[in-house]
Amino acid sequence: MKINFNLIIVVSLMLVAVMILPLIAMANPPAPGGGTLPVGGGSTPPVGGGSSGSGSGALNQLVGKIVGILNSLITLLFALATVYFFWGIVQLIAGAGEPKAIETGKLHILWGIIGMTIMLSAWGISRMVQNFLGVY
Repeated sequence: MKINFNLIIVVSLMLVAVMILPLIAMANPPAPGGGTLPVGGGSTPPVGGGSSGSGSGALNQLVGKIVGILNSLITLLFALATVYFFWGIVQLIAGAGEPKAIETGKLHILWGIIGMTIMLSAWGISRMVQNFLGVY
């Protein structure tokens, strides 16, 4: 079975673009003095019925620390997947005459794109959980 790498790369890039577009569309414009302008007429109501946050402060701190660690891990893994992707490009270009080197480069590009897609999806899920729990 022959794998069409061009099709896989195009579809993967389209999926990444579709995942990024909502982030761009919902971006807050910068305020003239710094910070961001409120969108939608003010702040969102707290989840869980509390007056200033959702649940106890200790729980929010714990969830905030866990989310911070996960976001750092996701960022690191996304960077590694990006490096792996670019290493595949280098191998593909450097092994121009050698079929084994070209195939290895294509596989590295494919797995780099898959890794970046997974990490972007994990980041999106993390953001949805943060928004649901009201932890920022």
